[in-house]
Amino acid sequence: MNKTSNEFKLLILVSQITPSRDKILALFKKGIRQEYLVDLALANGVLPLVYQELSKHKEFSIHHNIKKYALKIKNTNFFMSAQLLQLVFLLKEKNISILPIKGPLLAEHAYKDLGLRPFSDLDILAKEDDLTQIAEILLKMGYQNEKDLCALTHPFILKNFSDISFIHPTTELVIELHWKLLKSSRAALSDISALFKHQIILPFQNTELPSLDLEEEFLYLCVHAAKHRFERIEWMNDLNHLYELHSKDYDWNKLLLLAEDENYLSPYHLALSILESHFHRDLHNPKPNYHIKIQKLHKKVFLLHSQDYVLKEKKTGIRWMELSFSIQLEDSFLKKISLLKTVLFPLYIDDILKMKKLPKYLTFLYYFNRIRRVLGFN
Repeated sequence: MNKTSNEFKLLILVSQITPSRDKILALFKKGIRQEYLVDLALANGVLPLVYQELSKHKEFSIHHNIKKYALKIKNTNFFMSAQLLQLVFLLKEKNISILPIKGPLLAEHAYKDLGLRPFSDLDILAKEDDLTQIAEILLKMGYQNEKDLCALTHPFILKNFSDISFIHPTTELVIELHWKLLKSSRAALSDISALFKHQIILPFQNTELPSLDLEEEFLYLCVHAAKHRFERIEWMNDLNHLYELHSKDYDWNKLLLLAEDENYLSPYHLALSILESHFHRDLHNPKPNYHIKIQKLHKKVFLLHSQDYVLKEKKTGIRWMELSFSIQLEDSFLKKISLLKTVLFPLYIDDILKMKKLPKYLTFLYYFNRIRRVLGFN
């Protein structure tokens, strides 16, 4: 069994709600590769937590880049938060509501400090009827999108995709406009009207912003992290910090029913297993007949971290490993088949926009356009 590096162990230690100074000091005595620690902390999204904890104690040596990157992340986060608030206020003037996902709202709510949780873009969830107006406002704010905005009214695209991205050419800030939380959701998490109806209000930067309700957010974060093999510690930390805040507020029966309804039991139980092992949370184990599968998935996550997978380039061998993990993660046979179809016959929005809108019974022809493009036929 491969063992995780001292640097990875340090990242897990500083991610605890109350880090152990003695355990961190013991790791430093064993040896910490400072340059490698910086790279690993950045890749795992926990560098601000490293800086916060190590700067408390003089006996911990701190690489000069740790402070530099921590300050840079904090400044970037405040800038992105200002962009989010500007967008929210502009939309409010048009009586349009959005739900911020992850990003700055999660950072301030879960970590109580906007600078402690890095994020690379802004994700917003919107109702389908509002997509075009939101896109127009983003364009007025200086953001650009390479797709034809008719994509936002295209039935096939709206059904089979979940978001499109806008990027600001000067700041390089990316805003992802979502009309679905997850591509494959079929029940609660796909009912956008219900998500907006269940929304809660959270304090944010001297104002308030709407958010997904507690259970829906927790399950979404479980599924999102599991889809990416929990390769970044930040995704574990999000769940741990939310658990610290809301473990007594969560309706755990509702969460379980949500996971069952969505065929997301494996991502949910995998997340709970990681909370138990890495953060010592006292959670109920999954059903006995389910436990073996979760153990195997958890061992794979551990193996990836023992190999510092997050720092590796995504080569062909790694891609197949990712596919294997994703197939094992799925509970539904139909979802496994759908996943294989997506990998073997990928379809992109551009492939669809190059053709006229097709009636439902002819939408399979969109895949032929994809094949033509791959073969080099325009």
